Amino acid sequence: MFTETPGPELAAAAVRLGVAPLERLPLWAAHWLAEDLDGPDLRILAGMSGADLEEVRSVLPWALAQAGAPEPELSVAARVVFTAVARRCADGLDGEEQVLAAVERICRSTEYADEVLTAPLAQVLAVEGEWHHPGGRERAVLRAEIQAAVTAQLAG
Repeated sequence: MFTETPGPELAAAAVRLGVAPLERLPLWAAHWLAEDLDGPDLRILAGMSGADLEEVRSVLPWALAQAGAPEPELSVAARVVFTAVARRCADGLDGEEQVLAAVERICRSTEYADEVLTAPLAQVLAVEGEWHHPGGRERAVLRAEIQAAVTAQLAG
């Protein structure tokens, strides 16, 4: 889901959803500093190795706020992250299987919260069982359903 450095808003949303790789946040903070974002806690985060996740967590809320991305509401976080997942698919960077895996991970990490499940892209969960178990609808049909959810998420 994160092959490059996300912006602070996407990072804060991923942290809120519990899907951000916390060990990479110090590197991302260093990139944000290079992009002229600044603040004492952001500098502290950028100086961390990422090996001590408790250390990262201890400064993270303030560092993200200084980067212009305070902790979002769960529904906002879901919209931001699902839109990023949908954009990667629409841009041809990820396929339907990667979208399905990302959506399942996000929904599971939030314990299938209603605020998350209402997002258009979350609707692909209905396809998940058929995707992994033979005997259901053809892959082309499932791919089309995932693409329709991607389109709906980007339109939303």
